[in-house]
Amino acid sequence: MIGLDASTTVLVLAELIPPDLTVAAVTNDLVAFEALSRKRGVQAYLTGGEREERKLSLVGSLTQQTFAAFHLDRSILSAMGVHASSGTSESTLEQAAVKDAMARASGEVVLAVDASKLQSHSHVHALALDRVTTLVTDLDPQTCVLTRIAASCRISADRTRRFQLSTSQGIAGSPRGVAGSGSRTRTG
Repeated sequence: MIGLDASTTVLVLAELIPPDLTVAAVTNDLVAFEALSRKRGVQAYLTGGEREERKLSLVGSLTQQTFAAFHLDRSILSAMGVHASSGTSESTLEQAAVKDAMARASGEVVLAVDASKLQSHSHVHALALDRVTTLVTDLDPQTCVLTRIAASCRISADRTRRFQLSTSQGIAGSPRGVAGSGSRTRTG
């Protein structure tokens, strides 16, 4: 089972899931839930919660409790900012709390961010980088900023993977900008 946060980055992934892939997914994003629900192989779950004012996502204690009720193999999250020394950050306390609940419920945490989010901060601390298993970005893994961030994580910037979704491999990485950890990393 996978958890998908409420972000434009993860929404793109939800829309790219093949319709015949058998997977269960839980999200707090109303648009991602709708996209997942159109795919016959996806068992989609929507958390409860309060609708956040700025986007079509659900937040609050009910959202956090819903994520905590699931045993997630993997959560795929984005962030407003990622910094080597302070970890990920969000624009609201509510979004930060949801990301924390997702990470606590997950065996693996995939952080998917574009390069503009790296070495930047937003208002609220969300996750320490040692909780991140895989980093997916648009930068080459050998880029200096990724090396600094990887040093703060359980990931290594020298391992790359192809970003794909399959029933046997779960969520994997992409030829550019994916860092993975040890046995969880499959090169390809």
